[in-house]
Amino acid sequence: MDKILIVDDDPIALQIIANGLESNKNYSVIKASDAYCALKILDDNQDIKLLIVDYQMPGPNGLETAQLAVSKYPVTLPVIMVSGAVSLKDIGSVLKNGVDYFLPKPI
Repeated sequence: MDKILIVDDDPIALQIIANGLESNKNYSVIKASDAYCALKILDDNQDIKLLIVDYQMPGPNGLETAQLAVSKYPVTLPVIMVSGAVSLKDIGSVLKNGVDYFLPKPI
C-alpha cells in the first residue's frame, strides 16, 4: 500500500483531501497540519510515495515545505501543490522550483 502525506493547516481541507484518497484502498494517507510535523513524518516514513501540500501555511509555506522535504528525502518525491488563492505567476514559480503539479482548491 502506497503512503501519501498531505500537509494543510486547514483541518477541513486536510480531511476533504484525505477522504478522497482514502476511498482508494491502494493508499495509506498520513496527515500533517504544518511543515514541522510533515518533515518529522518524512523522517520516520522513508517510504512515502507522494507529498500533497497547501501553498498558504503559517511558518514555512507550502513551497518551502516541499523544497525542504525534497532536499532531505533519499529518493525522488513527487509533490502536488494545492491552493485556493494563488496567482498564475505564483503557480509558474512553484512549478519551476520543485513542485511537479498544481491543483486549485476546492479540489
